[in-house]
Amino acid sequence: MPDRGAIPDVLPPDLADDLRGGAVRPILSHPHPLLSVRCDPSGYLPGHDLRQLVRDLLATMYAAGGRGLAAPQIGNPVRALVMDAGWKFGMSTPVAMLDPEIVARSDDEAEEVETCLSIPGQPVSVSRARHV
Repeated sequence: MPDRGAIPDVLPPDLADDLRGGAVRPILSHPHPLLSVRCDPSGYLPGHDLRQLVRDLLATMYAAGGRGLAAPQIGNPVRALVMDAGWKFGMSTPVAMLDPEIVARSDDEAEEVETCLSIPGQPVSVSRARHV
C-alpha cells in the first residue's frame, strides 16, 4: 500500500450513488491520542451521519491508496471502518462495518507485511488469524 502522499496506481472504483459524495478528510498520524482511545459505538449515530461517515471513510481511503480505514483515523472516535481489499485489482467490493465484533476466529495464523495509513512508510510484519 502506498504512503499517504503517493498517488495510487489504480483509479478508485465507480461507487454506487449511495456511497458517493464523501469528503477526503485528513488522516491522523501515530501517536495522535485519538488512535489509542476506546471508541464509542457507532450504532447510536443518526442514519444520515452514519452514511456520511461511511462516504467520507471511503473517499479518504481511496484517495490515500489504502485498502481499509477506521473512523478514528479521520478523527471520529466511533467503532466504524471501511475496507475494499480488491479495488486495486479491478474487483471492488467496498464493505462498511459498524460496531464490528469478532465472534469466532481460527487458531491458524498467517504472517504478512502490512502498512497503515496512520503510520506511513513503516511496514511491519503482523500475525493474524487466517479466518475470522
